[in-house]
Amino acid sequence: MKTNKRKPLIMVGAIVMALMMVLTATFAWFSARDEIVNRFRTGEAMANMNLHETFVEPDDWKPNQTITKEVSVVNTGTAPGIVRVTFDEFMSVQAPAYNADTAFTPAMFALGETPMRMDISAHLGAHETLAAAGYIQVTTNPSELLNGLRLGGEAADYGAAQVWAKLTAAGTGTPASSTDSWDFVMFAPIAPLSLTGLEGDALAAAVEFNALPAYQAISFDRAWDNDNRTLTLTNIFYRTYGLRTDMSADWTVAAERPSNTGFSSAEALINAIPANAGNYNQNIRFNYTSAISATPTAGSWYFNADDGWFYFIGLINGGESSPGMLQSVTMLSTATGAFYSNMLFEITVKMHGIQHTDDAIAAEWANVGGNTALLTALQALTES
Repeated sequence: MKTNKRKPLIMVGAIVMALMMVLTATFAWFSARDEIVNRFRTGEAMANMNLHETFVEPDDWKPNQTITKEVSVVNTGTAPGIVRVTFDEFMSVQAPAYNADTAFTPAMFALGETPMRMDISAHLGAHETLAAAGYIQVTTNPSELLNGLRLGGEAADYGAAQVWAKLTAAGTGTPASSTDSWDFVMFAPIAPLSLTGLEGDALAAAVEFNALPAYQAISFDRAWDNDNRTLTLTNIFYRTYGLRTDMSADWTVAAERPSNTGFSSAEALINAIPANAGNYNQNIRFNYTSAISATPTAGSWYFNADDGWFYFIGLINGGESSPGMLQSVTMLSTATGAFYSNMLFEITVKMHGIQHTDDAIAAEWANVGGNTALLTALQALTES
């Protein structure tokens, strides 16, 4: 009888295949992933305050001259806000000194002193030197110069000072002179500073120094003897600026805050130094677009003496600007050239704008709480 021995094998194979199918089915599944990104953006629905200024920096500010410095605040956002403004000042001056013994030297420059410069351009005309312009240096040498013109006294009386003279003879000149006349130029020459070994700020300072007129101003008493054609100078002093006095004034600091917002606080602090008393007294004036309100008044700027800030009592809507605040700065004619020459003055305008809510005022401008009238005026502008 023929036996089919392959059946068990077939059965075993079928079982194995079945197990494999089961196992395969066990480890096969459906997987799906998904995600949704939700973005939350803010538009410009908030106040965005910026200072707006019109200012051209002067390099030769003179007494009785007003420099435009227009300051206002513009809101480039879309929501209204409230704003305040204050000032930082810096002033650097050199008071004049009169040295009876020594003309200016590079060693004095190294110590922070500088000479008072004399401008002789009116004597030079189109010429580069006094000699080319027809001047002759007068000395104490007994030899006579220019039709007998001489200096009185001794050479030691003059030190480094020089006297130059130019004769306009009778019948010459435009218009013609009826008599002989003399033009005198008196100064002390200034040697240029050596640039050897200098670099950076020191080099820049020396180059700037050398670019200025090389003539130091002197003060003196003068006597003219027309009969003997003799000019005598006595009590010669070499005019020099002393060490610089630098002063900063942050209007938010009580000790640096001005008692009068119409004038520079840094200048007042310099004037308070005993050696400077009376020489720097209210000569730099701040001019405002309109009068600063004495009380918090709607639509006006108000100065809070408790914290040194100017507050605008009103909302600045998006796309709009505040009324002008500072308009210009004037150096008054009372500023004496001897004390205000070589002066550096800087004013920095600082602005702080916030959202018009009570919470923002309490958090950011907590210091206004001591001024009930100001706090009430600001809270009248808020949303809550």
